[in-house]
Amino acid sequence: MNATHHGAAHRPLQSKALVETLEHRLLLSGMPPGAHLASAPDIASAGASSYEFAVLYSDEVGIDAASIGSGDVRVTGPNQYAEVAQIVSVSSANNGTFVTAKYRITPPGGSWSTADNGIYQMQLLGNEVADVNANFAAPGTLGSFKVAIDSVGPTAILSPLRGARKNGHVFRFTVTYRDDIGLEPSSIGTGDILVLGPNGYKQYATLLSVHQRGAGNSRALYEISAPGGTWDSPDRGNYCIWMVGKHVTDISGNGVKKARLGVLKIRM
Repeated sequence: MNATHHGAAHRPLQSKALVETLEHRLLLSGMPPGAHLASAPDIASAGASSYEFAVLYSDEVGIDAASIGSGDVRVTGPNQYAEVAQIVSVSSANNGTFVTAKYRITPPGGSWSTADNGIYQMQLLGNEVADVNANFAAPGTLGSFKVAIDSVGPTAILSPLRGARKNGHVFRFTVTYRDDIGLEPSSIGTGDILVLGPNGYKQYATLLSVHQRGAGNSRALYEISAPGGTWDSPDRGNYCIWMVGKHVTDISGNGVKKARLGVLKIRM
């Protein structure tokens, strides 16, 4: 009698737990999926012809992977930019509780430039991404990314000149390039510097070496040949050292401005 009575006493508790479990499942079955921006890198360099970002979808019951595709997200930005993102990939074709989707858009005008600087917003559109119970993720803002492309080119500074040595064959000098974002190392070379002097002297300096002191600081050593092979009295005069415009650039493609860096005075 006691054993039977003891078991009967627990049946209401078991029934209550079952009901709570069923209610919880029923509640979950009616909840919409969540959507969060998983990756949206900022843009600091010009030239790229596409942009990719990722969205993480989550649902306790399961995301309907087949509902994810082009048209889920719209991106808006400066100058009335608006484009619906195209799907690139989905992390799983299975209806898992977490699914990551990668999307792609084309920048304004076909590639990023300084004219596109500003904040871009990602908007999840309604009735697009669903769970396995046909509950759709609520529309709304997912997040944003920033386009801040550098439009200022590097600077060039000529180191103090010591003067050419009489009967010497060459003259060497250094130029320091600086940029707040970063220099493009491959842009530094022979042809960066033009030297103009008396009697029609015209020569592009030959690059001998580059000493990099960081992404935005490089010191370049150049050389020019003396007129006639050696420096002597007929070569007296002022030799203007010119920076060739847009020859040395930063990683955003901005070039150094054309400018006279200094004057080599030959007084032999």
